[in-house]
Amino acid sequence: MKRLLASLYEDSETATAVMHALHDEGFKSFEIECIESPAEDDQLFRRPLFTDGRGEVIRADSAHRALTNFGIPQEDAPDYVEEIRRGRSLVLLRCEETRAPLARDVMNRVPLERAAQAAAGHADRPRNP
Repeated sequence: MKRLLASLYEDSETATAVMHALHDEGFKSFEIECIESPAEDDQLFRRPLFTDGRGEVIRADSAHRALTNFGIPQEDAPDYVEEIRRGRSLVLLRCEETRAPLARDVMNRVPLERAAQAAAGHADRPRNP
């Protein structure tokens, strides 16, 4: 049985890192989607294809349908669309139920690791008095 996991991230770089980490754990590129708002136009949503980072531009009014087609419940789709409009990136994964715990761990772990790396980088810099 398939399970759908969805997670919002603050920026495209974190979403991309999550996608790569999922792939590194053996999830297939066709199981992974990312929908985000291009910086140049908050009314359009880009769905990067995992394979090369490029993707199609979809109209904002089509984003709801794209999410429900992937498996997001109708009642939840508007909330996700609004978060994407605000600049967050949504990573979606459809995987086997038995692999869902691993996927959720990756989706939660990567942002924490990135934050820790960023904090460590700041800690190494000298502070101005």
